[in-house]
Amino acid sequence: MTTGDTANRPSTCPGCGNGSDGDHELLSQHRVAAGVVRYARCPCGRLQVRLRPHLGAERILNTGAHAHPSETHAA
Repeated sequence: MTTGDTANRPSTCPGCGNGSDGDHELLSQHRVAAGVVRYARCPCGRLQVRLRPHLGAERILNTGAHAHPSETHAA
């Protein structure tokens, strides 16, 4: 994937509209050729894969679905 491939990707969560610069829990991040890939959890609960390129704004590359209530586990 090249940086150009991410140019038309959404920068907001499809579930809650939270922007790529919004409040999210950073789970992991890794340097890659195109910049930094960040795995995060949106406040609405969706897991996200984000790319922060060397030049340009961070983009959300992939967003998971909400967990079904029966799949959540109480602590």
